[in-house]
Amino acid sequence: MSAAHEQLACVKRYLDRFKEIHDGIVMSRPSEYYIDDVYSFFENCHHLKDWIKNDNALSTAKQDGAQPLLDAHDELKLAADIANGNKHLVLTRRIHSAADPKFEQLHQRHFDYDPKLGKVSIKFTLEFQGKEFDCYDLAVKCVDRWEKYLATP
Repeated sequence: MSAAHEQLACVKRYLDRFKEIHDGIVMSRPSEYYIDDVYSFFENCHHLKDWIKNDNALSTAKQDGAQPLLDAHDELKLAADIANGNKHLVLTRRIHSAADPKFEQLHQRHFDYDPKLGKVSIKFTLEFQGKEFDCYDLAVKCVDRWEKYLATP
């Protein structure tokens, strides 16, 4: 398995955590931990591009194609801006999505009011160009793009 494929596996593990948060999870930690997992998904997903570019086990064409793939797909550009905005506190250069995506917690729903068994679902949205996107759906699309890219020779 190449280093880029190992990083994709890491991204998919973060996607699994994101799915649990999205679908509902019994909280065993403060909510900040779950929010950190969501941001970590986008950071690892975006940095997969760098792993591909630097993985000598991949063909030069595959390495060189990572940035053009990102540039061609809105979901990967939005993920890049979420990652960079979180990394730098503010997004100072919008080289990917050409706008300032507003990433914020949409809501928390408690499915069980028992604090020991309380299940919470945290939904995240992204406002971009006047539209609201579900961030979990965005994350799934990002993983799909990278999986398909790395699956081809």
